[in-house]
Amino acid sequence: MHRCPHCHFPSPATASRCGWCAKPLLAQAVAASGSPYPAGGALPAPPPMRSQERASGFLVDHPPLAAVAAPPTTGGTTPSQPAQPGWSMPPGYVPLTTGHITGVPPSLPAWGASQPLPPSATPRPWWLIIPLATALIAWEMAHGQAVWGHTLTTAARVLLAGAVALACTAVVLASWQRAVLAGRGPALVGLLLAALGLASWGLAQPVTYLQAQAAENGGDYMRAVNLYLHIGSTTDAMRARVEWGQALTDQKAFTAAQSDLTFALNHTTGPLHDTARAALGHLLWQWGSALYARHDIAATRAKWTAAVALAAGTADADRAAAALAAPQAVTGRMTWHGQPLPGEHVALASSWQFSPEFHILQVQGARLDGMSGDDGTFTITGARPGTPYILIWQGNAGDVTRVADNGTPLYTITLLPLQGGTLGTVSIDGN
Repeated sequence: MHRCPHCHFPSPATASRCGWCAKPLLAQAVAASGSPYPAGGALPAPPPMRSQERASGFLVDHPPLAAVAAPPTTGGTTPSQPAQPGWSMPPGYVPLTTGHITGVPPSLPAWGASQPLPPSATPRPWWLIIPLATALIAWEMAHGQAVWGHTLTTAARVLLAGAVALACTAVVLASWQRAVLAGRGPALVGLLLAALGLASWGLAQPVTYLQAQAAENGGDYMRAVNLYLHIGSTTDAMRARVEWGQALTDQKAFTAAQSDLTFALNHTTGPLHDTARAALGHLLWQWGSALYARHDIAATRAKWTAAVALAAGTADADRAAAALAAPQAVTGRMTWHGQPLPGEHVALASSWQFSPEFHILQVQGARLDGMSGDDGTFTITGARPGTPYILIWQGNAGDVTRVADNGTPLYTITLLPLQGGTLGTVSIDGN
């Protein structure tokens, strides 16, 4: 019997190939005892196994024996090693490796060996393309939005779509590898994207409200109104409209201011309605004052009358009412046979009654008195707008107010607000 130099399997002395590994046997001189090792020598002890080899339970490839047994060199010299009895390599000896049992070449790791896979064999997380693409698409679709809430909702939709894609990827990976943990990475990243998407969706309205407030504080009232209406905050939109109207009033843009304030007045209640009324009264007062400065009395009267009607009780409406009710002056010229009549006592009366018996006017109540000058002209002040007045006189020669045959006064006048009046030429002789 002699052993195979490759796997140490004992074979008959006459065999030419190993009965275990089928490799050719080397021709060796066989001792009388039938052992391939020198006579009188003990069997060589196998190289000491490392702890990892003992724990794995498998044979692993060893470095060459010379590399294992070679002592370290120091200073270029090799210390002598004591000879170990019986440790000698027979000719053609090849150490037994795992390749003789598993058939795997020694260059590849054996099953069960705790060696890391080479970098080329490590699986790459290709699914990371999904969150990267999701982030790029979300940015591309959301960054151009004018409304902050639209930006967040658009990003939320894309992030939720990416979360769904990662969830599907996790399911597919777990199905392919038949292990739930195989899809753990995509699932965790998908949950993160879903959380970001839901948070963006929930913050869309508060962020838009902050944007509206920023626009309002910056004086961009049109944008503020549109943003408030976008999130359904009508009260804030009407408040911004009132502020917008007040700003336009200060800028003398009265027409645009009236449009905004009237709209707010018609769509508000409570304190905001009162604020809109006060702002509208202030607008109409300022507008009327500007027209009065240009001597457009009719337009001024129209604006102040509107202020009294729409904003009664406010400070500016009360000012407009007082201006419209301010007393005015009435002028005229007294003549007799075409000549000026100086020193004539004239008066305006707001209450009178005709006496058919005496064919005269009986005046009642207070009168506004005046006196004609050297040229016959007179001015009577204190006449209230909207009140009918008649002119009466009594001269030094006993002349009195003339009336028509039916008792109607010949000289009457009713003043308009902000505008005095004139009776023209008053002839006491009837010509």
